[in-house]
Amino acid sequence: MRLFALLLLFTSTAATADPVDVRIPAGEPPVLAVTAEVAESPAERREGLMHRESLAAEAGMLFIYEPPRAVTMWMANTLIPLDMVFIAPDCRVLRVARDTEPESRERIPAGGETRLVLEVNAGVAANVAPGMRVVVSPWCPGPG
Repeated sequence: MRLFALLLLFTSTAATADPVDVRIPAGEPPVLAVTAEVAESPAERREGLMHRESLAAEAGMLFIYEPPRAVTMWMANTLIPLDMVFIAPDCRVLRVARDTEPESRERIPAGGETRLVLEVNAGVAANVAPGMRVVVSPWCPGPG
């Protein structure tokens, strides 16, 4: 019974929406292109990538904040180093926190109003810089 309750907890807080493609298209090929799980509900955002031992090379997790707000992340119970890309309401990169420390409780602030946060393996966002445009439907559609 206890195992069932634990399993129910993990399945109920896992990201449930279909994965989305995220691109930061500064040049060809894009600076960053991943397929991300979507964490939209408070429970999904709270769980994030905690307790995972690995993340596929071209995968990530996209946290949705509607309405946009000041966001602070941390790495408690997160076992793998990550890059965090904070994305402003205008769909431009606000800040990149690189190579975050696994299992750290240090707070990582976005530095401004945030609509989306993309978490990827450490190093994947190495060429991402503030001001770059992010494309991810339906939140940040591409041109045309």
